[in-house]
Amino acid sequence: MGKIKSGILGGFNGKVGSVIGASWKGISYMRGIAQSIKNPKTDAQVVQRNFFTEITALTAQLSEDQLKTFFPKPVSGKTYRNLLFKQLAEACSVDDSGKHFDASLLTTLGNASTLDFGEVSVATRLNGEELEALSVSFNADKTAEAFENYGAFIVIDATKGSIHCFNSTQKMNAESHEIPAQHGWEENDAFVVIPFLYKSHVAIHGFGTMAVAERPPRKR
Repeated sequence: MGKIKSGILGGFNGKVGSVIGASWKGISYMRGIAQSIKNPKTDAQVVQRNFFTEITALTAQLSEDQLKTFFPKPVSGKTYRNLLFKQLAEACSVDDSGKHFDASLLTTLGNASTLDFGEVSVATRLNGEELEALSVSFNADKTAEAFENYGAFIVIDATKGSIHCFNSTQKMNAESHEIPAQHGWEENDAFVVIPFLYKSHVAIHGFGTMAVAERPPRKR
């Protein structure tokens, strides 16, 4: 039962019907009791929630600066992270175990690069029994002037549920590229690599080495 302090127009403490009265720093206030929220967990809802959890975990691994680089063309009413979430959510497959993110369905990421890289091939290179690097090549018309620039690679380890970004160490018209292995990567993981080419009119936002617009020649 609530206790009225100073008449019907004064503040009160406790619960009166569906209203709770209290005070904070000498200020009396009232608030309604939180209504119970129905949260049925049907099989379809559980599948969808698990799928959204999977996509959310991926998008959370990228910083705001990375997202700005991938989405240099803003979309009204959408945050960069929401844009990425929507793009990843469209790459899904459904089987007996439920609905899952399928990185193999992705052909691009963001809206900065519209060039056709063709089929992208990924091979693993071992150092003894340890994965040392990924060798990446793609089937594209590399005579185009745009491929004279440096770019980046987005690597999704579909097995581990991780996403990484790497600058290319050579121009994108090279025959092949190597990406150093990251902690947790293993030879039998399913890797999907998406080439990403900066254009001259696209502002490059810095994250790690991604801020480098021009690289000095590598010393042998």
